Amino acid sequence: MFKRIVEKFNRCMEEEQAARQANAALFANAAVFASDFLDAIEKGDMQTVDAFFNQKGVSPNDRLAQMGICTAAQSGHEKMIDLLLSKGVAADSPERAAGCKTAIDIARANGHEAIADKLQKAAGAKAKPSAAPNAP
Repeated sequence: MFKRIVEKFNRCMEEEQAARQANAALFANAAVFASDFLDAIEKGDMQTVDAFFNQKGVSPNDRLAQMGICTAAQSGHEKMIDLLLSKGVAADSPERAAGCKTAIDIARANGHEAIADKLQKAAGAKAKPSAAPNAP
């Protein structure tokens, strides 16, 4: 009886270890996926970014897509901004990783006024740059 309990316990431990390894692999793959997407945006690799939307399942509503438009705004990649806007990525959604600033705010902060104006226009006249955290 004791031997069966130990065997069952060992099987459970092995299954748990296998599940942990599978979860770690999934997390690592997700991190690589995000990194590859953002690297392509930063490099201005339009073809790769387009493939992420068309073949790899990135949605314009994903947080990853929002991080992407903020990255393009920071880097000053106007053609990449055009591509991301054409895919439906919002120009005026705050990105937590950027301190809750919008792509519009980020473009302006980095001296990319033409891009900020383009993003503002895409967001519509109702969009306003977010206030600085310690603004009155």
